[in-house]
Order: sequence, then structure tokens, then C-alpha cells
Amino acid sequence: MDMGIKPMKRTLRMLWHNLYTARQPRTGADRWKAFLSQVTPEAVASTALSTAAARALFKRLVRVVEIEPHSFCNRQCAFCTNALINRRGANVLFPDQVYQRLLANLASIGYAQKILFARYSEPLAHEHIIEMLHAARAACPASEIMITSNGDYLDRDMLKRLASSGLNRLHVSIYLANDETWTSALAAQRVAAFRQRLGVQPHHHQANEAMIYEDYKVPGLALFSCGAQNLAVTGFDRGGALHQLTKSSFSRLPPCPMVFENFTVDYNGLVMPCCNLRGDDPAQARLSLGDLRLSDIFTIYGGTAAASWRRRLAGFGPKAPPCASCKQSLPPDEQGESLRGAWRRAFARKGLQALTDHGIRQGTQ
Repeated sequence: MDMGIKPMKRTLRMLWHNLYTARQPRTGADRWKAFLSQVTPEAVASTALSTAAARALFKRLVRVVEIEPHSFCNRQCAFCTNALINRRGANVLFPDQVYQRLLANLASIGYAQKILFARYSEPLAHEHIIEMLHAARAACPASEIMITSNGDYLDRDMLKRLASSGLNRLHVSIYLANDETWTSALAAQRVAAFRQRLGVQPHHHQANEAMIYEDYKVPGLALFSCGAQNLAVTGFDRGGALHQLTKSSFSRLPPCPMVFENFTVDYNGLVMPCCNLRGDDPAQARLSLGDLRLSDIFTIYGGTAAASWRRRLAGFGPKAPPCASCKQSLPPDEQGESLRGAWRRAFARKGLQALTDHGIRQGTQ
């Protein structure tokens, strides 16, 4: 990778981290210092937590609850595992009874972090998203509620409805067609066409050779933004499923904050370790942490399966698949060499020496 691409990728990581992560430190060093403070013995316990302890841990650690509102997506983009799993068939809605119980769980702890509607669906492809937004706002009045969309179903009327639904943030990702090659000029044309269709003008604009980002002022929304990326450069391989995005020269060593901070729910109620994995992929379904049709969020988050993922990804050292090739949520210096000393000292103070470099190499991963 040439030196021109690395700074762009660092810029993109920080931009998209600030966009998708609620109420977290904005600088790389502060973000990782905050994460280190989250790795406590109860977070990586080898036995299931009590209900009270699980509720307290969820409230303290979880920053993003990501919900897939239904199964349908109208696209099969090459950088997405929907290219491998067809989501353009009959639309299966997130079960309402499960959704109401999930919201009641969140309300019971006064959850005030981000609720994100995204995953591998196109959230705006079905009308029920408006009802889901109203319900989320009623249950979690202090939460930041966000949608990520491809924009295909967004028009001026829908934008007004979203702005009055309780939604805080709407981000639209502009994608080129699978048979188109990225150029910044072509991406700029698509972003301009989107802007014209919605009748908005950029309030902020940022661009380089690999990305375009801009946001707009819309009454009722704290942030309405649009972005385009060269996903051949910035895309993730989704647990190794997208081989064209796997970098053979890269093997992950740093910890992963996502299994601590994210609670990720598929349209069918399955809870996955992170947003890169999906329960409708036969190769990844076995990685599910639990099923909200049968359990609640606290039992799953405080259970042994979720804790095992946190334990395996808490320290430095080689990671096993599906995490070995993952380049999401990396430290500013990519492999985190500047953080290793702080990690060892903190783990020693907390009695977590088994999760430092030596323990991982010996098979805790």
C-alpha cells in the first residue's frame, strides 16, 4: 500500500467512527484509552453473570444497539455479503413482539446510547421503519437514533416523515454499480445527483481520492449526511467471506472494542458478535450469541458465549478466524504497537494477565 493511501484510510476510519459510534472520544488515543478502561474481570468472566450484573455491564459498556428492521435489500453490491446471499426475495419483518421486548429491556436500564437501524437490509424499503422509530424514541427518549441507507427509497416526502419520527441521524451511502470503476469524479457526480434529488445543499464537505462526505441541514434531524467510498480500498472482508477484500499480508493483533460496545441483532432475532457477521450465512450462523425470540438482551450479553468473544478479543496477539483478517476498529497505528505497554500494565493491575500476549499465543484465542 503506498503512503498516499494510508493517511486516507486513517481519515476514513476516524470519520466513520465518529459517524457511527455514540458519545465516544473522538481522537484515536482517547478512544482506545476509554476502551481499555472497559476491559474488566466481569466483562470477560468465564461464567454467566447474574441478571443484575449483566444489566449493569450492558448499561456501562454498550454504545450501539444495531437492529436489522427486516430482511430485504434491493442491491447486491460486490463489497457486501449480500452479493453471496440474496436478500431481494420476500421481505421478512423483524418480529414485533421481539422488538417490543427489546425496547422494554433498553428502557428498563435507561439506555441513552445509539440505536442504529442498518445491518444487511435497506431500512427504508418498508413502511414499518417509521413505526419502529416512533417506538424506539418513546422507549429510549435520550438515545441517539440513526439509520444507514443506500438512499434508493429516500425522497423529499420520506425525508420529512423521518425528521418527525424521532430519528436523530440519517446517513446515506452512495454506491457505484458493480461494473463501474471508482473515480472521485464519478463519485462526485453521484453525490451531486443525490443532493439535487433531495433538494439539499451541503453544510460541510470533505473529500479525497478515496472518499466523499458531506452533510446537510434539515429541520428535525441533528445530522443528515451522505458519503461515498472507494470500497475496493476501504471495504472490510466481513469475517473472511469476501475474499477479494482480504489482505493476505495482514494478520490482526490488536484487541477489538466492537464485541464489548456493540449489540447486533439480525432481522430474525439472532444476536451476532459484531456487524461483520450474519446469522443467515450458513458458515457464520453457528457464531450466534443467542436468539431474542427465546431470551432477553441481558441474558445474552452477560452469557458465556458473548463473554468468550470478549475474552478472546480483549488483548494483543494473533486472532483466529473470523477475526484474523479484520481491519475494522484498528488503533491509529494499525497494529497498536504504541498501546501494548499500557495494555500489559492495565491487565496486570486488573488480574487479567492470562489475556495478554502470552496467554493468547498459548491458545486462549
